[in-house]
Amino acid sequence: MKVAQQVPPYRITTVELKMNPLQALTYNRVHKKYAPSLTAGADTETGEGRLDTRVHRMLCHATLNPELQKVADRVGLITVNDVNRWSEGYNDFGATWYHQMTRADQISPA
Repeated sequence: MKVAQQVPPYRITTVELKMNPLQALTYNRVHKKYAPSLTAGADTETGEGRLDTRVHRMLCHATLNPELQKVADRVGLITVNDVNRWSEGYNDFGATWYHQMTRADQISPA
C-alpha cells in the first residue's frame, strides 16, 4: 500500500470575499495604525528590509476579521495560555468571551 493511494482527490476553489462598508472602515483603521510599523529596519548582513512578523500577523487577522483588533487593544499581549483559559472558561470554545470583547462597548448587552 502506498500513502498516495490513501489520499482522496481534492479540488481547490478560490473565493474572493468583499468587506461591507463597516468592515472596510474598521480594517482601514487597523491598517492605518499598524502598516507604518510593518518593516523592522534592515538586516545587518544583507541590508535587505525586514518584516515585523507580529504586525504582519495582526494585519492578516484583520483581513479576516477586523473585530479581532478590539480584542488585542483591550487585552494586550495574548498567549496560548490565555486562549486556553477563555476556551475552557465558557464551555463554548471562547465564543462568549469573543463576543463580549468585540461588541461596541463592554457594558452593552451581548
